Amino acid sequence: MSTYTQILYHQEVHHRNETFTEEMKRLLQEHGIVYDEKYLL
Repeated sequence: MSTYTQILYHQEVHHRNETFTEEMKRLLQEHGIVYDEKYLL
């Protein structure tokens, strides 16, 4: 399996547990970044 294919596979597995939006919110909060939810996907 190519490196690119492995990355895509692991992202698919990862996002079964946490959506992109949930991950983005978590990362913003962890780093103390203020954000407006209306601009998140």
